[in-house]
Amino acid sequence: MQELTDQADAARGVITRQLRENYITPLDRGDIFALADRLREVCYQLESVSFAMTSQVFDELPAGVPEMLAVLSHQSDQTLRMTRRLQGHYDQWDYVETMDRLHLRAISLSQSIADAVPLSRRGLTYTAASMQLASSFTQASASFKDVGRIAAAIALKES
Repeated sequence: MQELTDQADAARGVITRQLRENYITPLDRGDIFALADRLREVCYQLESVSFAMTSQVFDELPAGVPEMLAVLSHQSDQTLRMTRRLQGHYDQWDYVETMDRLHLRAISLSQSIADAVPLSRRGLTYTAASMQLASSFTQASASFKDVGRIAAAIALKES
C-alpha cells in the first residue's frame, strides 16, 4: 500500500505541475486539481483500511467486513470507470448516484462492524480494533463520495 500512496503523491505532483504550466485544459483547472487531490486521499484512506484490517487482534474479522470490502471494491471499480470516461465528457450522474448509495450502505455496514454488544464479548482490545476498522471503512467510503461530488460539479458545468 505504501507504493500505491507514493504513486498517488507523484501523480498529484505531476498534475499540479501540468496545471501550473497549462492554462487551457479540457476541464476546469480547479476541478482537475480537486479530483487529483481527492483521488490521492482515497489511496491514503484505503491504506488506513488495510492497516486496520491487519491488526494482530483479529483472529477472525468482525461481521460486516466482507460486505464492506465489496462496497469499497465497487466504489473503486466505478471510480476507475468514471475517470476513463471523464475526458469524453460523458454524463457522470450515474456515478454520483452510485457513490451516494454505496456510501449510505457503507455507513450501515460500519455500524454492524462496530456493534458494541457482540464486540464486548471478545474484549476491549478487539472492540477498539473493530471500531477503528469501522471508522477507516467509513472514511474511505466518504472519500469516494467526495470524488462523486467533484464529478457532480464537473457534470453541472458540462451540461
